[in-house]
Amino acid sequence: MSLWVLLLLFLLLSFLYGCLLRYLALPRIRLERRFLRPAVFCGEISEMQETIENNGPLFLPWIRVESRISPFLRFGKTENLQIEGEMYHRSLFTLMPYQRIIRHHRVTFLHRGIFSVGSAALSLGDVTGWYQSLRETDTPMQVTVFPRILEDDTLPQPLINRMQDITRQMQLMTDPVMIRGIRDYVQGDAVRDIHWGATAKMQSPQVKVHEYATHRKLMVVINSQTREDQWDMLMDYEQERIENLISCAATLCMRALDQGMECGFAGNMPLEGEDEKQSAYVMSLRDRDYRESLLTAFARLRVMRTLAFLTFLEQLPVPPSTQVVILSCYTSALLESYVSQMRARGIPAALVPIGEV
Repeated sequence: MSLWVLLLLFLLLSFLYGCLLRYLALPRIRLERRFLRPAVFCGEISEMQETIENNGPLFLPWIRVESRISPFLRFGKTENLQIEGEMYHRSLFTLMPYQRIIRHHRVTFLHRGIFSVGSAALSLGDVTGWYQSLRETDTPMQVTVFPRILEDDTLPQPLINRMQDITRQMQLMTDPVMIRGIRDYVQGDAVRDIHWGATAKMQSPQVKVHEYATHRKLMVVINSQTREDQWDMLMDYEQERIENLISCAATLCMRALDQGMECGFAGNMPLEGEDEKQSAYVMSLRDRDYRESLLTAFARLRVMRTLAFLTFLEQLPVPPSTQVVILSCYTSALLESYVSQMRARGIPAALVPIGEV
């Protein structure tokens, strides 16, 4: 048999096998992907699980899975995994008949937000690569990335001072007789509040949580402008300054919840999934289960201005017995004047300027 006949036969078999892959194998491929943790904090590392299954009798020499993923989700280097431009995620598989493969991809979450991946492109072909077939498949998965919670050594000093003021005020407002539970010790707690029995049992300092003589609420207000006359879109470096404010606000809220306060936040920026002209306003609560929903609201914040900040302050509804802490990248005589007007109306408001990241 001549070489040309063998070559022609090989091409014919490759064509037939390519047709079988397109019409018999491709519809029987099942792909599933999910993040092992649906919610993480910015900077944390988790995994994405990718499951692909061949439910047909044909051997699949190669199959490629491609999807567009945010560059803020950084994948670690793995065999048979390619990341192009930190935006396109590609995995390569070889599947035997009725075989299932599960892979785990290490992911570092670099930015606060809610990230979704809706579809993937499946392409497969024969060993020559001449015959390829392609189809789109929906593999919806979503991860919520909470803002970074700052440690004491990375907190801006003005914010540390404000936290200490809040702690002192809370200690003055608690009823020393009524105890509603215990919690972990945090810096600034009074020695008299240490629960020695619980400390011995838990092997870590525990303090008593008192009922409140008067319930007190905290509202953290975030200024999405980096200067008073700003009206245009923020540059990347300016957005990082606002992201720092959001992390500071989330940290302050978490500390307030630890102190047993009711807590919420507002800002002249919208929430993801809502009207771009609607400013964020999350009501205060004192429920432990509220922590995750509050962090999710922080994750949904979009760094864009809805109103001039001074106009926003004029329209801001403040519930009774609520302390307001305003976080801003700048301070000015006009802004301080507005804060003074809030105090004159009986609202305990404080302006905390946060500098560079």
